[in-house]
Amino acid sequence: MTVQVNNGDNPQTIAENLLAGVTVTPPADANRNANNLNGKLPLDVTLTLHDSGLESEAQVAPQVTLDPVTDSATVAISAAAVAEGEPVAISVTVSNPSDQTGDWSIVDGKLYLKLDGTDIPGVLKQGDTELKLENVANVSGLDDGQYYVIGGVSPDTPLDLTYVPNKAYDSGTITLKGWVQNQEAGSVVELASGSGGLTVYATNTRPDITLSAAGTEHDGEIRTQAEIQVNGTVLPDEDETLQAAFIEGLPKEFTLYYGSDANSAGLANNAGGGTWQIPLSNGELPAYLAIQPPAYWSGTLSGLKLYLVGGETGNTPTSWPFDFEVVIAPRADGVELSPTLSFGDAGDIIDLNLNAAMKDPVATNTEDPADSDQHIELTTLELEGLPDGEKVVFYVNDTELAADRVSFDSNTNTHTITGLTQDELDGLGVLHLGTGGAIDINVKAWTQEATVAEGTLVGDKSGETTGTIKVNVADKLPTTGNDNLLWTGSPIDARGGEDTIQLRYGENLIGSDLATNLDNIETLDLSIAGRNAIGSNSDRLRAEDVLEMTDDDNALKILGDGNDSVHLDSEWGDPSTPDTDGFVSYTAEVNNVEVILKIDESVTIIE
Repeated sequence: MTVQVNNGDNPQTIAENLLAGVTVTPPADANRNANNLNGKLPLDVTLTLHDSGLESEAQVAPQVTLDPVTDSATVAISAAAVAEGEPVAISVTVSNPSDQTGDWSIVDGKLYLKLDGTDIPGVLKQGDTELKLENVANVSGLDDGQYYVIGGVSPDTPLDLTYVPNKAYDSGTITLKGWVQNQEAGSVVELASGSGGLTVYATNTRPDITLSAAGTEHDGEIRTQAEIQVNGTVLPDEDETLQAAFIEGLPKEFTLYYGSDANSAGLANNAGGGTWQIPLSNGELPAYLAIQPPAYWSGTLSGLKLYLVGGETGNTPTSWPFDFEVVIAPRADGVELSPTLSFGDAGDIIDLNLNAAMKDPVATNTEDPADSDQHIELTTLELEGLPDGEKVVFYVNDTELAADRVSFDSNTNTHTITGLTQDELDGLGVLHLGTGGAIDINVKAWTQEATVAEGTLVGDKSGETTGTIKVNVADKLPTTGNDNLLWTGSPIDARGGEDTIQLRYGENLIGSDLATNLDNIETLDLSIAGRNAIGSNSDRLRAEDVLEMTDDDNALKILGDGNDSVHLDSEWGDPSTPDTDGFVSYTAEVNNVEVILKIDESVTIIE
């Protein structure tokens, strides 16, 4: 600053007035506190006088005391919005950028909090401790009332809190308000405040359900359905709505029904591609939902999904998938019999004309073979009264039936055949001696379901069906051609041709029986199921026996397998190496006549 001094002016007065007009503005928020100026504010004042080219200068350094003034602190409350059912994490920080750290404090270290709003009732927690409201009064500037009071709060140190909603599906916003008393050293107490919103946003809630569906196989006339049991809560959040429902993955020939109960149920909407739409009533699933499989289908149908579509008003609907399967228990439906006369010649396979029709022969999903029936119905057949008893041999389409599928009860003269399919019933035949005319055979049949994969019987057997079949087996007379004749125990002259005598199940013969009863025979066939034997340890097959039963070629061939045996007399020579047809040859002489015996190498030869 510069001022002109005129003649007659009092320089002292002018200098004092000049200094009196000087104003010094200290730095913002500067004061004498220890972490600020730590004392007085120093000034440096210079006064210079100029007169006719002469200059005189004086300096002064006064110290100015700046008293502190408390600035209001900042109460910052921050909380990120969360989804329904989640706790809200809160951070509260009390700061004061105007005052230096260490020069100000929070009075008694207390923070006063209050919640404002009713959208999301809940509890305020510090760590695992639930905070409780306290009565607060006589805090300067703070209205008397109830507050959450937290002690030990330090400046510039975040305080972590949590707000936990009482209900999992509440949403909305409430406000958390906070107050502190703060004071700068050497000054007065101020009340500071701040607030922040606690927001829980509405989210679509997954239904809390499990599904099961079980039923029983039906025959197409009396239809049964597998009810879908929806266990749990479709809408855990009552504020949400169910907008659509559909089932995906149903193969063709499977249908979906819905209604208030089974009696009133109607067909749901087939949307194509294995998807069925479920009509809703007032936003709820029907009380009755059921899947009807095709007739005679049983097993487990997997890969099904129930989709429930819904959510909060204003939100984009969510489609929730729920996997389930349908289990249909198998039920045996039985077999019908309409037997007619079965006839033929002894030694030939005679078709048994049972005219058996299984009600559930095989259930196949013709539209989608991958979803075919997982069970197959099999027939058990009892035949009572076949005269040959345990020697009867059964065939299916000219192939001998496995021995373990046939059992015989000698007390009742009953054969039981198990595990017959419809094709096997249609092709069932028998090898039998002559019956001397038509005879009646009692028939009993029933069915039972079995797994397709393992053949394990499951469920109960069906009701039994009974009937009578007439069987007439004529004795076969030898011809001059090639004959296949059964061993009867009676004399047989096979005449010309290449002739075979066939043994039946478990027949054991000695050489003398054969020599006495057979003539012009070229082959003995032991290959039928079971153990068959020619000779024994005490009565072995001799060359003389072979000579007696054969024709002028004096050669006999014996067929068989590993279950069969031939006991040879010592007069036979050493065996040959098996030929290309798999036969071992023996030779012997009887009265200077060579006799040849060929035995299948599979047969056990006992010498």
